[in-house]
Amino acid sequence: MVTIEVDSEFDDFSALLALLHRSFNFMDGRINPPSSLHKLDAEGLRKKAEDETLLLAKSGELLAGCLFVRRQGNAVYLGKLAIDEAFRGKGLGRQFIDVATMIAKQWSCEALELETRVELHENQAFFEHLGFAKAGENAHEGFDRPTSFYYRKMVE
Repeated sequence: MVTIEVDSEFDDFSALLALLHRSFNFMDGRINPPSSLHKLDAEGLRKKAEDETLLLAKSGELLAGCLFVRRQGNAVYLGKLAIDEAFRGKGLGRQFIDVATMIAKQWSCEALELETRVELHENQAFFEHLGFAKAGENAHEGFDRPTSFYYRKMVE
């Protein structure tokens, strides 16, 4: 059984970094510019977890997935959603979105927001399947074309 929780005692940021790298490696060579994950180390993740809320999915002591959430205006921004390959296709992504929705309600926020890269059509389809709608596009610094899409889902 996999549970999703905020684990304030979590301290294995090297394992979290490894999970993120395994989960995001399919993007290497597909997205431009490269993922900001390449700029993070274990200490950077620790700092991110201090500044944001880190949700962890665990099966016993095994790290199955993660999601960072933070308040952004009147919305909850979702970042670095990662699910270990062994746990994909089992509804864990939907569970993360459900937990983020509960957090948004607790924080009196009206929506969930996220970005996904233009090239990652499967990610776009996944989020659209979960009720997110494309709400805009962004270009990373130095690019004259959109590099990511902005998605939003109203909290009901």
